[in-house]
Amino acid sequence: MAYEDHIYDQTNPTGNTYSKRISMKRASLFSLHIEYGALTGTITLWQSNKADPDPDSDTDWIQNTDVTFDALSGSGSSQFINAGNAAARYYKVKYAHTSGTGDLDIWIHVCEA
Repeated sequence: MAYEDHIYDQTNPTGNTYSKRISMKRASLFSLHIEYGALTGTITLWQSNKADPDPDSDTDWIQNTDVTFDALSGSGSSQFINAGNAAARYYKVKYAHTSGTGDLDIWIHVCEA
């Protein structure tokens, strides 16, 4: 099983914003491709094993500190993250905006080990 999805697509995001909730089902590996404009902020990965975690808050989620992203520093760029072993039931990406404008796009590829 493998699938791809465009999980985050926003122009000029502000505050804290979240990607779609990613259901891992029987998959165990995933990667993230990130492209962004002149934004300043941080991207973090969150995980949950709850049956139906709220995708629009941090309440039902725990931050995954094993996967790190470069901070967005105000000039457009891209990143590719191999997230490795995915043991949680759900994942999501959180963007905490500090300043700047531009697009932020995140794609995921999920596959079995």
